[in-house]
Amino acid sequence: MTETNASNWMAQWRAAGPALASVRAEELALLDESRSAVIAASFFIVPGEERPASETSGLVEQQAIFLRAR
Repeated sequence: MTETNASNWMAQWRAAGPALASVRAEELALLDESRSAVIAASFFIVPGEERPASETSGLVEQQAIFLRAR
């Protein structure tokens, strides 16, 4: 990257920074709790993978894995 390119790149980010911060603040202001819950739940969905409901939380199995790893 040349010095001119680097200067131009930095100038673009200096200009874009406040605009991006404004968009972020606006999106956060419009976000409600139910929409946040839907978004957060979608992080754990793997397309094409369906698991049967578990009767336990998996904590016992997790602790066994940690014990073996130690």
